[in-house]
Amino acid sequence: MSDASFRYITLVASLPYLGPLFSSAHLPMSRYRLEQRLSMLEAADRQRLERLTHVVSWPGVAGCSADAEVFALFEEACDAVQPYPALMELLRERLESRMLVAALRLRRDGGGDPAPVATWGRGSVARAIRANWSEPTFGLGRARPWLRDAQALTARGDHIGLERAVLTEIYRQLDRMSAHHRFDFEAVALYVLRFQVIERWQRYDTERARSRLETLLGETLAGAERSSVGAERGLAQ
Repeated sequence: MSDASFRYITLVASLPYLGPLFSSAHLPMSRYRLEQRLSMLEAADRQRLERLTHVVSWPGVAGCSADAEVFALFEEACDAVQPYPALMELLRERLESRMLVAALRLRRDGGGDPAPVATWGRGSVARAIRANWSEPTFGLGRARPWLRDAQALTARGDHIGLERAVLTEIYRQLDRMSAHHRFDFEAVALYVLRFQVIERWQRYDTERARSRLETLLGETLAGAERSSVGAERGLAQ
């Protein structure tokens, strides 16, 4: 057994069980602890992992001003993980999922034709979106059942429900791929990506809770202020 193989076995064995996406209020380890464990990766694989996690995260493409930039980032990431076909497949699926959600939003916001999708390449998903623009799931509902819920949630403007549906599908993809990898770099990468999805949902959920609390406090203070003003006016009268 090579030193690298032994190191990766040790690394994977040290990573605590994550469990289902919405099953726990807390991650089993902190991001700081995870980064400590990842220091065991070989330098080249660490760079690959950083490129991979960057492009599949929302902040990773949020700074892009054109769709072409997003596609370029995904192409660069695919080149970086070329020795690992499973990770290339994952990138392809993540890009296609992003395309489908973007298409649903474009259509909801009044896009009467798929003109903006013309720059999305010649892949099967891009072709299906263009050819079936008026069909609720772009003709892909049978192959991608999650699209039915995503379409309905998008149409209702249910951003929270859509976020949950998309993350559920992403996590399902990662779980499916993880079943085929145990003690290799792919296993580490898939673990980190699952960790990232849970982290994203929990941060999102925390922000929603904070927003609800601030709204409640604001309403309470406003109510108290209105009561106080009313009392003052009553005395003046």
